[in-house]
Amino acid sequence: MERAALWKKAAEESEASAEGIRASLQAFISGERRFDWKEVRGIYSLSDISTWLLKSEEALEKAEEPNQIQSKEGDFWREIANQYKIAADYAKKGSEVDDIRKEQASLYWRRTGSSLHSSVDYQIKVSEALAVGKENLAGGYKKAVEISRQAVHQFEKAAKTCVNNMLDFSRYSWHKAGESLQAEADYEAKASEAEDVGKASLAANCREIVVTLERAADLYQQAAQGRYPERRDKWDSWYREGTSLQMKAKYQVKAYEIEEVGEETLAAGYREIVAILQYAADQYAEAALSFAEKKESEGDSYYFLGEYLQLKARHQVEDMILQYAADHYGETAQSFAEKKECEGNGYYFLGEKSEKRIIRTNTRVLSKLAHADSEQEIKSMQNLNVQKYSNSTKSIALSIYCDKWLTETISSEGSIKILSDYVRDVVKRGADHKVVREFEDYWNDVREAHELGDNSLALAWIQVAEGIQQAIEDSIQQAIEDSIQQAEALKNEELAGFWIATDKSLSTAWSNTVQAMQKIAEYRNQYIEASLFSQTPEMKREQKKIIEGLQSTADYLRKAAEARASKNEQKYDCFKNAAHCMKEIVKILEKLIDRAVEKQPEVSISWRKALHQYQESAECYCKATSSVNPTCYESLKREGDSTQYCAQLLEGVSIALEKATQAKEANKEELAILWLETAKQYEKSIEYHPQEVNMELNRSITDYDHVFKVIGVRTKASAQRLEEASITLEKAIQAREANQEEVAALWFETSKKNQESAENYRKAIEAKLSGNTADGRQWEGLATSAHCSADKLREKAEREQEFANRNRRK
Repeated sequence: MERAALWKKAAEESEASAEGIRASLQAFISGERRFDWKEVRGIYSLSDISTWLLKSEEALEKAEEPNQIQSKEGDFWREIANQYKIAADYAKKGSEVDDIRKEQASLYWRRTGSSLHSSVDYQIKVSEALAVGKENLAGGYKKAVEISRQAVHQFEKAAKTCVNNMLDFSRYSWHKAGESLQAEADYEAKASEAEDVGKASLAANCREIVVTLERAADLYQQAAQGRYPERRDKWDSWYREGTSLQMKAKYQVKAYEIEEVGEETLAAGYREIVAILQYAADQYAEAALSFAEKKESEGDSYYFLGEYLQLKARHQVEDMILQYAADHYGETAQSFAEKKECEGNGYYFLGEKSEKRIIRTNTRVLSKLAHADSEQEIKSMQNLNVQKYSNSTKSIALSIYCDKWLTETISSEGSIKILSDYVRDVVKRGADHKVVREFEDYWNDVREAHELGDNSLALAWIQVAEGIQQAIEDSIQQAIEDSIQQAEALKNEELAGFWIATDKSLSTAWSNTVQAMQKIAEYRNQYIEASLFSQTPEMKREQKKIIEGLQSTADYLRKAAEARASKNEQKYDCFKNAAHCMKEIVKILEKLIDRAVEKQPEVSISWRKALHQYQESAECYCKATSSVNPTCYESLKREGDSTQYCAQLLEGVSIALEKATQAKEANKEELAILWLETAKQYEKSIEYHPQEVNMELNRSITDYDHVFKVIGVRTKASAQRLEEASITLEKAIQAREANQEEVAALWFETSKKNQESAENYRKAIEAKLSGNTADGRQWEGLATSAHCSADKLREKAEREQEFANRNRRK
């Protein structure tokens, strides 16, 4: 009875553990708090420890039975009891690790205990199988025992390595080897169990998985001898080959399980993923051979292919899961109705995400049909299968062009058709995998449109895809630079095993270019989809301007990267500044599309002024890059700097005017007046700026950059203080409305101090412009003092605000 009570208690603890995990997951899904894996692992650990200790006591009782004390059977159960206790001790050791730096060790100790527990369970199964004369089944369990013990050793190595030296990265390999070995043991047992009940097909599948996992474990153990993360070599190639095979085994299982329940389409998808992962493993194997033979470039090519194939497999899995979730989206309501909140939220999250993807695809097809119908291009339509009939030369030529483009970019030689020749080539050269993946997605868009007969739409998608192809080439340049940096870093003996780029500026320059091209593709994507619906010609023109601005940004960034590569710092600086101006122009154009802005003429005009200033600045920088005369270069560079600065001030004017309008609409007159004053001060700063620059340059023509920086701080200061005064005044009004009078008083005082600082800065500028330097310095000192007082008041107000908000929540 006592034993039954203890098992009942263990069951209750296990149920409590499950409930705790469900609560953590529910809190995470609902957004109440982050999901704490450490907490969840702790819950599991406590449940396991109590269960394993009970098993140990139970085994010891069997050993102490009168007929067992002096027998081999008694020795067997005593050893079983001891091993269960050791397993629990390992789990305890994991739960006692409280140093955040050793959290991995905690996981590894728990895994050690878990594998030892599995080994003990299999020993009991050996005994039970032999007792009923099932020699073959017992043989399978014996193998599982031995493999589980190997897993224990690997996990223990990982834990000890982690405790002794956090910089020893072999712990990752030992851990992964342990994972693979334990999974191998489990499938060895399942294969024997399947054979025992005559399930030959299941047994064969399990044996195939065992072979895959055995190879993965061997590779991880090889990798442990010298692997360092982020370093391409034979050890890391072995590690990644092992990862590919471990993933392959996982999806072999999925494919079989899903096929068993009749989901043949889904099973076929998983089998395709298995093939991709095997191909990835093959590439890593080739990479390891090449690295071993000191063929670094060849090794890199195979390594990059392996990386991309792993990424491709992960994406295809995600696509399948999202599609499946979308198909089962209706089950959400049922899950919620049955109070399965976590399951319901899970369906909702996945379904919502995948529905967006499916809707995006369907919208393209349906909107294309609507567009074509309005042009009277559709002659017949059945089940979304459209056929167009056009005898025009232009239409035929367009169809041929699209067909040719698709063929050239997807052709694949040999028996393996997983990757096209184009994709293989760019990946081997080091192209960014995410960008290549985007290209494949856009290629599919081209194919779909072409198959539906809308070659105009296909051509539009080709333009997007070709932009991504340029991004791919830029990413290859970035990869080349990273390789150079890696080679240089590894020459340093102090960095053995690591690589740290000492100068990432060129790599960053190419990365910026890649991102700019990706943004163009994204915007073209949106433009194409939006243009299929009814849009005004004016809206289309504005969107086209944005695309042109994005293209100019990318072009300037590419030129900046090329200039940095050729060590021409002057050109690099100018093209980088020109790109920045174009980025700001794009932001303003996006604002001007907003109808709310267009309804405010004063605000709209101000934004357009800023846009023109940025355009002038970009032109000055571009002219400077082609200037041979140093004096001419300096003059154009200064003009570009000055014009860009004025554009920034005009942005301040525009934002202040927007805020003033919003305050007026909310009947906050005091706030509206202060925002209008801020706008006026920014406008005055624009007037003051050229005068101050000229005055300072007359004194010190030799240090223009220093002068420009000093003047920039001075002319902006007054307007910025007024802007801060407006922001803090708004906070004061909000606090007053919330009946937080003391907090409101602090914010009002902060606003007044900011206004005082702004006024003193304005007087300092006027005094200096009139030639009264002494008064100017005095006013500037007073302005700085008021500025400091405002900052201190702000800090105090923020603390009081936080305290008041906490009390209100209580």
